[in-house]
Order: sequence, then structure tokens, then C-alpha cells
Amino acid sequence: MLRASRGVGPAPGASGGPLKNLPSNRERVLNVNHGARDLLKELGRSQNTARLAPKVVSFLRQVEDLTKDLLSTPLTDWQQELEALRRDLKQEITTAVKAAVEPPARQTIRSFAEVAARAPAPAHFQSSYSSSSSSLTRPAEVVRDREVVVCLGDRSQVSVFRRLTSAELTKRANQARAKAARTTDTPALVSVKILVSRQLKSGDLRFTVCDAKEAEIMRIYREKWAKGLCKTAFVRMPT
Repeated sequence: MLRASRGVGPAPGASGGPLKNLPSNRERVLNVNHGARDLLKELGRSQNTARLAPKVVSFLRQVEDLTKDLLSTPLTDWQQELEALRRDLKQEITTAVKAAVEPPARQTIRSFAEVAARAPAPAHFQSSYSSSSSSLTRPAEVVRDREVVVCLGDRSQVSVFRRLTSAELTKRANQARAKAARTTDTPALVSVKILVSRQLKSGDLRFTVCDAKEAEIMRIYREKWAKGLCKTAFVRMPT
């Protein structure tokens, strides 16, 4: 007796196809988090745990921690922060390059006179960098003006922070800043936001904020937030 052959299902991605039932990225991250946590629990109960390589247990813990952070801080937030930083850097570099182009000799005096006549009143904020060094702002100086460098002051802490990703370091620094603003009643720290973080080869941490004014606020109130990273941390002041 001949059996009826099975029909071919809909193509992937078609209406009712297999891709329609695939879990979302958030569900996949959640599943990985639960899987790593269950494996760690099972390994904790197993008598053969001692035979496992420490790297296996360490990797599972890293997977659990990473997925936990991904669930609490969606990837779209990081992408938006990086995109905002790219736009700001591109705009500031373009402005600085245009300012560095010297006008013709005949127009120089007239241009300077027009600028002096139309210039707004001096702002009360004063950057920590000397204004007498150069009248032209270079792109590298624009970026450096927005950076705050923190020395951890403890070699053991250097290796601890080395295990963090840039996004994890940024999140930790913003948490320390927000906590300091709340517990020390410092409203100025509330308006500051750390956009990008990086650990240098020296072990120091470099944080980039929106502008030079925010960087100066971070330096002024350095004693209030830096210790939130670790007890021995301190802000390096520019020379």
C-alpha cells in the first residue's frame, strides 16, 4: 500500500513559515542566561565539579553576568550613545578644521574686527586648559577637553577593571556618578553623562563626557564620585 507523501511546508520567512516562530533577541539572551545559571547550579551540586577546568566555570559565570547586563541595558541604548558621540565628534572636528583655515591677509584685520565687535560677553565657565597656548583649537584638543582620567591607585584593581567591557565600565562609572550626586546632594553631577569609557595600557580609566564643561564638573567634584569606582581611585588633574 502506498502512503501519502508529506507536503512541503512553507518557505522560511513566508507567512506561517519557521522564521515567524523564532524567539526575539531578548528571549534568546534570557534563555542563555537561564541556561548558564542552571548549569552553574548543577555543577555546584555535582561531585565531579573539581575535575572541571576552572576556565569552564569562569566562562559560564561571565556568560551569566553578560546576559544579565544585556537584559538590564538593551543594545540599542549603547548604539544610541555611540552614535551620539560620533555625531558630536564629527561636528566638533569639522568646526575646528574650518577655524584653522587662515583667511587672506587683507581680510584678516577686518575679520578680527568683526569678530571682536560681534562677540558675545565672556562666559563664566573657564576650562582647565590654558587659553594662551594657542588661538586655534585642534581636533585632538577638542576631544581631550572632554576627557577625565582616573587612576585606580591599586594594581589589584587594575586587573579587576581590565575584565570589564567598555559598556560595562561606562555603566559602572555612571552609577558611581549618580550615587554621588544623590548621597552628597551635588546637583551638578546629575546633568553629567559619561558616554564612552576605556582602560588605558597604564591601567588608568579614561571617561569621555559631552563637552568640556561637563568634564570640568567631574574634576571639581572628583572627591565625591571617584571613590565610587574603588576606594583608592582618584582623578588625574591636567597639567
